Amino acid sequence: MAINIYYLLTKFIKLLLHSHMEMVGKVFVGMLGFSGVALCLAGIAYLVIHKNREATNLLALTTPESRQMTNEQGNESIYCLPREDIVSMQLPQRSNPSI
Repeated sequence: MAINIYYLLTKFIKLLLHSHMEMVGKVFVGMLGFSGVALCLAGIAYLVIHKNREATNLLALTTPESRQMTNEQGNESIYCLPREDIVSMQLPQRSNPSI
């Protein structure tokens, strides 16, 4: 990503230096362009630093509803069983740290 930002900034600076605009136009285009790049970098920094405050709901295999994976006849149904790759992706339940 840093290479893309470097490439865009060098092309933008070359455009400003070698364009046939008046000096006032170059100043306004430069201010808008660099403020846009700064806004983009600030957004990326926010997404990197931002912490999720909402807990995600994990698939609880300990509840009676999730253990009951049979259909009406008592036979196991392939459609009711969770896939092994999805179950292995679940994070372990964390204990309450306030205890």
